[in-house]
Amino acid sequence: MKLYPLKFESVPIAKEWGGTAFGGILGKKFIVRDEDGNEDFLPSDTVLGESYEAADLGEGYESVVSNGFLAGNTLGEITETYMEDLIGDNPGSYFGTQFPIAAKLADIKGGTPVHVHPDDRIAFDRFDALGKKELWYIMAADRNAAIYVGLSREISAEELFDRCMKGTIKEVMHRITPRRGDMVVIPPGTLHCAENGILAAVVEESSLLHFDLCGDGLTAEERLQDIGEAMDFIDLKPAAPLYYDRHSTGTITDSDQFTVNKIELDGKAAHIDAEETDSALLYFCVEGAAVIQCDPEKDPAKYALSRGEALIIPACASKVTVIPDTGGCTLLEAFLRERKEHDSYVDD
Repeated sequence: MKLYPLKFESVPIAKEWGGTAFGGILGKKFIVRDEDGNEDFLPSDTVLGESYEAADLGEGYESVVSNGFLAGNTLGEITETYMEDLIGDNPGSYFGTQFPIAAKLADIKGGTPVHVHPDDRIAFDRFDALGKKELWYIMAADRNAAIYVGLSREISAEELFDRCMKGTIKEVMHRITPRRGDMVVIPPGTLHCAENGILAAVVEESSLLHFDLCGDGLTAEERLQDIGEAMDFIDLKPAAPLYYDRHSTGTITDSDQFTVNKIELDGKAAHIDAEETDSALLYFCVEGAAVIQCDPEKDPAKYALSRGEALIIPACASKVTVIPDTGGCTLLEAFLRERKEHDSYVDD
């Protein structure tokens, strides 16, 4: 049967630095199942750090379809079955059977560790996995919230090691005071962390690889191990943060990892030619609400998308119509651009 827009059950992930904003601000309800398959709702005051809205990341981090005849199947199972019809001919030849983009929410009440992700080449060679690039959209931020990203001056490997072990690495990192609607792009190899009340929508590569270098709760042994793993791919040179304020629209980032456009709609519907990308389209609603139709001339079905929800449009679709709610909406549109080479890491 023909593919259609896919919505998913949210996957809650507990983190010691998390909070209760998913239920308190977004009104999310998480379904949990016991060993016998019985379903119940997670208590609304449960402390969570992340909620995966569309992800193909293996057991514990795997999105399950919630709509249509594919309901109950995981995104990984659907990717493996439909391949190019779902993710596109070119992305399919490069990424194989893993859906390469993930959408998640992050609720940072305390403070995350200072951590870093490898790029694709190092991740392929060492871990047989994707690296990670991230884009954060700030959905809410407390007055004292902060994001630290990248180094404010060049440091040596020795200074990096000493500061991570002593807990002073943030002193030489850029500090950003986030506000609702702002965005930050975090390339691989970039040190980063966040603290003190941030709710963010995150588009990222499909990877769980991360190395925690400094933070509360980390033992000296844990720091040593992760610093040793990550030292040779950490960017030790200063770089201005890739930070965009709430007035930025259009293409926010465009790279081999993914392209993300910010779409703001106020009243009028948007008509999108999906065939231009030869890629799945991931829509992440970060403000307001919308209704999405896929090839509306052929299929009258409508898919509601509320704040904090994600939807995947298969690559086989030709047209997409986005109808904003009366109050308007803001969407992150993510897709994969053409890559010229087939990476030798992929072995179907």
